Amino acid sequence: MGALASRLVSIFPEDNYTVGRAQTLQPLFLGHLEAPIRDLIPGLEKALGATLSAGDRILTLLNLGVNAHFKVMASSDVAELEAWIEETPLDMKNWHRDLRGGVFLMAARQYSRALQGKTHVHDASTIFTDHEHDSTAYVEYLEHTASNPKRPKSIYLAMQMPVLTLYGHWSQAVELGELLLPMLSSLWCERLNYSVRYYLSLCYTATLRDEPQHARKGEMMQFVQDTIKLLETCCTVTDVNYRGWIHLLMAVLAEVQRDPPSALQNYEAAMDHSESNDFTLDEAFAHELYAEWLVRKKAYRAARHSLKDCVSTYRRLSAYGKANYVATKYEWLLHGGSSVTTMDVGVQTTIIDTGNTTFKLEQNEGQEHYLGAESAVDRTSNWIVPETGRRQESAQDLTNGFSAVGLDMLDLSSILESSQVLSSELKVDKLMAKMASIILESTGGTLCGIITEDSQIGWSIACVAANEPNSGFTAGVHSYPSGQPLDTVEDVLARQVTLYTLRFRETVFVQNLLEV
Repeated sequence: MGALASRLVSIFPEDNYTVGRAQTLQPLFLGHLEAPIRDLIPGLEKALGATLSAGDRILTLLNLGVNAHFKVMASSDVAELEAWIEETPLDMKNWHRDLRGGVFLMAARQYSRALQGKTHVHDASTIFTDHEHDSTAYVEYLEHTASNPKRPKSIYLAMQMPVLTLYGHWSQAVELGELLLPMLSSLWCERLNYSVRYYLSLCYTATLRDEPQHARKGEMMQFVQDTIKLLETCCTVTDVNYRGWIHLLMAVLAEVQRDPPSALQNYEAAMDHSESNDFTLDEAFAHELYAEWLVRKKAYRAARHSLKDCVSTYRRLSAYGKANYVATKYEWLLHGGSSVTTMDVGVQTTIIDTGNTTFKLEQNEGQEHYLGAESAVDRTSNWIVPETGRRQESAQDLTNGFSAVGLDMLDLSSILESSQVLSSELKVDKLMAKMASIILESTGGTLCGIITEDSQIGWSIACVAANEPNSGFTAGVHSYPSGQPLDTVEDVLARQVTLYTLRFRETVFVQNLLEV
């Protein structure tokens, strides 16, 4: 049926409304029975584009809600999921009042917050309630607003079942599950239908484990077995989405029936399946139930290792509220019985300076005698002649006043001399002239100019210093107290390069600039 629907939709790809609606609902009702849940999310994101093109607000919200619902089922990071729900539907005003996709979004957001410990998780009646959301008031809103409140109410309450079970509210989860059973027909073949039965079966086995002579023992055992058969039917096409649930139910059922070998085998199978298929939440919960079984068997060392894996897996999902719940519940086991053969250590990383730089390692591959510590001459040469091919000859070309002291000492000398000039000269034009002379001497250049910006004439030349007559200026310092506009420079290339560097503050290297 799903393949037939997909072929019909592919015949009319230009009908955005039909494509968006079909590709949103097909994964919700049939897709989870045909393919891994994680593989269905890209298709939902593609359908979102069609719904946006159709311009239908209700359909777009429905797609966003189903997308969030699938992220929950795929064990996505709950912190990222909450942020996604907060940011994505911002353009949809009052999305939290929508009775279709808005219900999915609200339930997924509160589910994510509950696993992070942001809601009242210690009270089963308000497990979805926080400072922004009141679960009781929201259910009343659904009952009084929706024409058929059974469906949105079923979706919202069904999302509470996993959280109640994870936080150990067994009796309240049983009450809610039995309340939802007559309402599941409105969910048709959605995964929530099977999810409610799965978590209710887990709560039934927990109840029977605590009360072996429960008055409804036969009824509860039959319901668990019927749920396993129903989930086996869901594995007809692919067992990726439900095989882990089946193994976990068979494990807890074997524990109630006092069959330890079968329980051990199914616990391991449930953890392996969830881990290999990236169902992180199911993997963490399987670790937790397995550890509790080991504790009841007084296998404390094995239980401690399983609990550590459980806590780290919950944290990997950003379910810090649930991780802290487990750590607090079994604190006596995690910290009270640690082996004396282990100890906490600290590691200090030390950086060893070999004296080699990336430049020297690249330039001297295969020439070990060059791999010494880089000197000041090397740094100066590399700065003046950065080209790879001229590295060897640059050492003999350090003319124009450069010494082996290196640029670091040149900079210090320039700073000291500049400080003396600044403190001894008060007239700006003379100060600029002296600064140009200092720059020329420090860098070994042939021509130096200082340009200032004036609010009236714009960029202007304050002074020019030259030490060679062939640079275009007579040797010495030429000062322009009133400023010479840069536009009056006759050399077009020099003027354009100067304007470029002034505007964009970028280095421009032009070889033989004065000869161009």
